[in-house]
Amino acid sequence: MDGFNFFYCFMMSAAVRLHPHKAGDVWPGLSSVVIKVDGVPLDLTGTVVEMHFKRYVGDALPALALGSEGEGIVVREDATAGTFSVPARVVGLRPGRYFWELQVRTGVERVTYAGGTWEIMPEVVL
Repeated sequence: MDGFNFFYCFMMSAAVRLHPHKAGDVWPGLSSVVIKVDGVPLDLTGTVVEMHFKRYVGDALPALALGSEGEGIVVREDATAGTFSVPARVVGLRPGRYFWELQVRTGVERVTYAGGTWEIMPEVVL
């Protein structure tokens, strides 16, 4: 699939695509993602939206974790619209293939809405 892979969950309103990214460069982030369940926006009030990036599927800890509770994910002001964004940032991941997942946590319950792989390409230094 042209160097990138993504998982499209039937609950999402749009596919989350993470195109190959060069290590050390600024990743543009995700400008707007809407999570829908059966065509209705998921109310994100009181939830935590998280993205985890793992080098290997079985890794206990992610190489990078973004979340609305800490840093990296912004739930829109009207949380009932089910919309969030991930601002531009330098991701700080070493070159390689990473597995990612997008989850919404309510208390101790976690639901995965999307996931896939993301290729971090080596930085070219001249």
